Amino acid sequence: MLCVWPVSSTVGPISQPTSHASAKCTQHQQHTPHACQYRVCLQLYEESLTDASGQYPGEFTDTFWQFVAPDGLRSTLNWISERYRRPEIWVTENGVASQGEATRSRRDLLRDINRLDFYRDHLDSLCTAVTKDNVNLAAYFAWTLMDNFEWTDGYRARYGIVHVDRGSPKLTRYPKLSAYWLSHHFFRYAPDSIACLEIRSCRSTRQSLLPVR
Repeated sequence: MLCVWPVSSTVGPISQPTSHASAKCTQHQQHTPHACQYRVCLQLYEESLTDASGQYPGEFTDTFWQFVAPDGLRSTLNWISERYRRPEIWVTENGVASQGEATRSRRDLLRDINRLDFYRDHLDSLCTAVTKDNVNLAAYFAWTLMDNFEWTDGYRARYGIVHVDRGSPKLTRYPKLSAYWLSHHFFRYAPDSIACLEIRSCRSTRQSLLPVR
């Protein structure tokens, strides 16, 4: 089994080891080879959020390092499948922090159309990898059930399909539109109106589908 984390986005290309880091490590290795081995993990690569032409891989999200690029999920699954001779793969985190969600009213943030589109497009890409590319996918987990603490982003970046009202004494939870859609997509359990969301032609009417408390 091979677990993939995270595959919620495509972050730019990783380059070959830099000559500066290689030279530094070679010099350091004469005295402390074990320390050098650790430094290799940290320094012998460069990360980039853009490709060689300066283009970002997809739409921006609420975190600087993540972009919406569903084709990247299929590409990643294919690379792993070919590299490791078709292992059993678990996608353990797949989700998005929609831009500006932390500042929206409850009514607006519960209609998380961008997140719904994210899951639909990424699941389309995932299914294509399984049905057309013969990827051995065994499990898929959406990230995440509820708005949670996101490391250096704190509670600002919201990945949850369920909104947590941190201003209420009991931290009241409210399902977002994406929660209803995922519930219907995987379990066929959701209000009847959510079934319409399976059809892309319904995009123009989606704003009125979910009753907000």
